Amino acid sequence: MNRADSIISVVVVDHVKLFRDCLQIACKDHPRLQILADVEDFEAAVRLVKRHTPDLVLVGGSCLENGAIPFIHTVKDMSPAT
Repeated sequence: MNRADSIISVVVVDHVKLFRDCLQIACKDHPRLQILADVEDFEAAVRLVKRHTPDLVLVGGSCLENGAIPFIHTVKDMSPAT
């Protein structure tokens, strides 16, 4: 399997469950996307990033006013490849 065919692991973070559920549904049939987990808070997301080192962390817009920028810096420091 070359890089273009590899699986992209994803962690979704958003306070709104509907948003997380919609992303699960949207990604379900995409063969290259694997959502490892969806969580509503940054603390849980940090634990998941430490454990799984996902390729991508999707942060929903509802998180922007609740510390998303420091969270993104934390993820970058913990897992530069994410």
